[in-house]
Amino acid sequence: MVRGLQTVLFVMLVAVIVSGSSVAATQWNYEDGTYRGIFADGSEIQVSIQFTLADNIITNIRFRGLAYRGVDYRASEDEMTVGLLEQHEELIQYLVGKDIRSSLDDLRQPGEIVDTTVADAFTGATLRGNKIISAMRDALNRGVYSY
Repeated sequence: MVRGLQTVLFVMLVAVIVSGSSVAATQWNYEDGTYRGIFADGSEIQVSIQFTLADNIITNIRFRGLAYRGVDYRASEDEMTVGLLEQHEELIQYLVGKDIRSSLDDLRQPGEIVDTTVADAFTGATLRGNKIISAMRDALNRGVYSY
């Protein structure tokens, strides 16, 4: 009897925690303004991003830097690197007009947003949505860069 009561109480506690955290996530509001953040691997900054929020909606977004293993995607003239840059741009532009609180995790599945089959098959390179997510979360953690 006691064990059954413990199980019921545990299930109720988990339900409260889960529902409370999802409510808190949707009620959280970010300050309007422009944000800047980075994702760095070791000493190399791979993703540097800037975006603007208005009522938690991304209204503008751009890469300030995008590199991997010393290759600056934004300065390269290599056809495949230019193609990868275009895919990354398409991936972040997907977020424009969306609520940052609910759409950021969509980048975890970049293949559902951007057609990556050509670049993936040719070079083995892939979009790293998690790096973009990390850079954007870094920006949110830092707070508004400018109003």
